[in-house]
Amino acid sequence: MRQSTDIKTDYRYELKYVIDPRHAYELESKLYSHPLCFSKAYASRYINNIYFDDPYYTSCHDNLAGISDRTKIRYRWYGEQLHSDSGKVEFKIKRNELGGKKYIEGIKYHTLSQLSNDVNNSIGAKDYYIPTIRNQYLRNYYLDITGQYRLTIDTQIAYYLPIEGSHAVPQYRDKRIIVEIKFDKDKSEALDAVSHYFPFRRTKHSKYVTGLFALYG
Repeated sequence: MRQSTDIKTDYRYELKYVIDPRHAYELESKLYSHPLCFSKAYASRYINNIYFDDPYYTSCHDNLAGISDRTKIRYRWYGEQLHSDSGKVEFKIKRNELGGKKYIEGIKYHTLSQLSNDVNNSIGAKDYYIPTIRNQYLRNYYLDITGQYRLTIDTQIAYYLPIEGSHAVPQYRDKRIIVEIKFDKDKSEALDAVSHYFPFRRTKHSKYVTGLFALYG
């Protein structure tokens, strides 16, 4: 698979928490009382993804098998619009506990068939990659007082079949809250200290795998 190898990948830790919406108030309380003093960093925005996989669903199987060295492909754009003239293809790379990204920018999305062809042409894949699911969620961004630790909160998570016109009504809504704490790999000594003040259990979570099982399972 040809990737955007000219773009440097900075690997980072990504701690994930899946939280019941009934604990939203507790999450907010712990967020603002955390010793790192997290505060709102940017305006909230909607994130849209269309995930691609090969005909054997290798990306999904690698995730379920716990393969430590794996890559996931998605097309991403921001906002509530249904299509995009300025989206990008992202390669979400996993190396044990570290995550990184490479990407190809400037990929337009007008129709699903056009997007599929453009994605496959851009990555030069041996097999033809197919769109498997689409999702949308609202992301809130937080930053600690030192500017070294990023925290995101995803809500209103909706999943759609990758079919033209299927975005009118989501086929599945996930009401859970997904929290991620992200920091550079050279801050590994702070991993336990950062997560210690959250009374929630760290867990593995993949929106891609969740969507596949919800829509096809």
